[in-house]
Amino acid sequence: VFGDSLSDGGNVGRFTYDGATHPLYDEIVAQSLGDNLRPSSQGGSNYAEGGAVAVPAINPLFNTQDQLDNYLAARGGQADPDGLYIHWIGGNDLAAAALAPLAARQIVDNSASAAASQVSRLLDAGAGTVIVPTVPNVGATPALLQAILQVLGPAAQPATAALFQSLSTTTTPDRAAREQAIETALGEAAGQI
Repeated sequence: VFGDSLSDGGNVGRFTYDGATHPLYDEIVAQSLGDNLRPSSQGGSNYAEGGAVAVPAINPLFNTQDQLDNYLAARGGQADPDGLYIHWIGGNDLAAAALAPLAARQIVDNSASAAASQVSRLLDAGAGTVIVPTVPNVGATPALLQAILQVLGPAAQPATAALFQSLSTTTTPDRAAREQAIETALGEAAGQI
């Protein structure tokens, strides 16, 4: 497994809402195949690291290029032709792009190109099946929206007003309604930026 906090089972941290008892998606996949997925820092095959990006220039400490380099170096440059691989990256790259509006297009293009090259390299090394999920909806991520609003300063006031207006006029009797209300409010706020 190569990726960021959505896949990290303990290399940098374990990013679940309770930190321990609820498995990550990749751990569920591994369990369903009769395997126990462990972090690479503990001798396992999960190289994902919280905060990782596709392009090392964005984050030299945590990136999928280094993850793939480390995996292939540990295996003599060869991937398992019968293996199942997951390469899920991009959320932190999009966050970096959102925080650098003048370079956003270049960041996104470089990140997508780097991720595609990494998947190709894994396949060229003999990997069997590689799953490449799409990037999650980072626009509905409260931490990203907060960071963008801070960068915008006073120009963010219309977005903040739209967020609070949307939330204050919505009834949320259950979890699904709350999640929908939050996503809608974040979308309305993003539309003001």
